[in-house]
Amino acid sequence: MLTFNRLTDERPFNQADIEHASVLASQVLLALENLRLARQTAISEKLAAVGQLAAGIAHEINTPVQFVGDGLHFLGQAIGDLFDLLARYESFAAECKAKFGDAISTEEIRAHTEEIDLEDLREEMPKALQRTKTAFPGSPPS
Repeated sequence: MLTFNRLTDERPFNQADIEHASVLASQVLLALENLRLARQTAISEKLAAVGQLAAGIAHEINTPVQFVGDGLHFLGQAIGDLFDLLARYESFAAECKAKFGDAISTEEIRAHTEEIDLEDLREEMPKALQRTKTAFPGSPPS
């Protein structure tokens, strides 16, 4: 609220005084509007900066997450391929044993198979990998 008063009643406001007061009021209104726009711009800039920061943080999180997820996917395929190759070796060893008997010794391989508990590895490795993929948001589906 803007008021204009005279200290004495000797001289009433004339038309020029009213026009000057009107110009002053317009300038005050314009200054207040500029202040409002400046505050609104500052808030918009802060929100934009927060948005850019959030996007940057999301990118910095998603990049390593995706990298690890891709690694898990690769490991899943590699484990399957290795188990397939191992099955072929075992089949070949069984054929050799059947054909040649004790002439070919597979005892060392059998001992190492028991030492590393191959059957347990065959069963548990895919399960562990699947649990990790399920718990890890960046891994691609199997």
